[in-house]
Amino acid sequence: FYPIHLQDQKPLFFDLVEFNRRFPFWLPYFINALNIFLIWRIAKNFFLEHLSFVPVLIYCFSPWSFYLMAADSFYIYLLMLVLVTFLGILMIRSAESKLGIPLFILGGTLALYSSLLLMIIYPIIITALILIKFVDYKKIIFPLLTIVLFCLPLFISISRNQVGIKNISYIILFLYALLCLLP
Repeated sequence: FYPIHLQDQKPLFFDLVEFNRRFPFWLPYFINALNIFLIWRIAKNFFLEHLSFVPVLIYCFSPWSFYLMAADSFYIYLLMLVLVTFLGILMIRSAESKLGIPLFILGGTLALYSSLLLMIIYPIIITALILIKFVDYKKIIFPLLTIVLFCLPLFISISRNQVGIKNISYIILFLYALLCLLP
């Protein structure tokens, strides 16, 4: 059997500023352990206490999780950011907003700095959560404005990268065309 080696991946902002740095070998294991904790913490909000370990077991024994760890995939890091953001939203929704707001801001900001795909998907997801009244708009407006403020250097860096702007504009046009096709 040959080992699986994916091309080195790094956060989007590292590419924009041409910062070549490899993450330490132990970091994916630590992040995966954090993912397991975050899945358990989120599951506590949706399941009974004794059933909150079921999603953790599904994640731990899924081939997807094994593959991501064996391949040392960047998606472990991105999953952690999505889980941190969602946990922040759940805490903002409940009475734990003092910890939820920083988690939402941290997860959202790092996710936007890390992935172009998340930069496109996050606004759509947050808008959908507000529209279905999963989270109150008044509770989430301050953290959203803070994320936009923290992401200004990213937007400036992207605007100086003409190839990046061209690619993003094509993606936005494609998404707009899809939205126009919806009834």
